[in-house]
Amino acid sequence: MAMGKRTSEQAPMWVSATDLPVSPGHPFYARLNTILDEAGFDRWRRDGAEAGEQRWRHGARHGARRAAMVSAVSREMSTMAICRS
Repeated sequence: MAMGKRTSEQAPMWVSATDLPVSPGHPFYARLNTILDEAGFDRWRRDGAEAGEQRWRHGARHGARRAAMVSAVSREMSTMAICRS
């Protein structure tokens, strides 16, 4: 081990995101974002997602009932098959 004093301090390990350079991005995606913004794509997608979520919630309630009915019917049929044997 060397004896003595350090002449310089170690650079900090943390780099803030604001200190990093910003790239301009690819021209294709810049143009695509412009076209989608002009067409109102984000609003259209958000509205469609909300409608889909409502349909899913409605369908999930019916799906749970349907699953319970199928389960009950299959148990009844298996009981009937055992009784016939």
